[in-house]
Amino acid sequence: MPSAGRWKCNFTIMLAVCGAAIAADSSRLPDYRRGAQLHDDACTGCHGPSMYSRPYHERNPYFTVRKQVEIWQNFVGMGWDEQQIADVAFYVQKRFYEKSCEQGGC
Repeated sequence: MPSAGRWKCNFTIMLAVCGAAIAADSSRLPDYRRGAQLHDDACTGCHGPSMYSRPYHERNPYFTVRKQVEIWQNFVGMGWDEQQIADVAFYVQKRFYEKSCEQGGC
């Protein structure tokens, strides 16, 4: 059986490794503000907010939106990386498709 000192050392190392993994992973979460900026700079030149209010676009889940962002940014040659695509998709989904309970989203 390991000594108490060795156990504490192993536990501390394990916490440090897990903490670093969580911190690294959280940096990959979509960023709403960055998505808004990229969207405003690149997307509104071809279409405005009315694009997102068409009846057949009423309730798009995140992954549907993400696929469309990926397709269109590739089509127009934006060259966005995975993080930028995720940021824009997150912004578009939250801004245009996610409804509050008052709007019938619950």
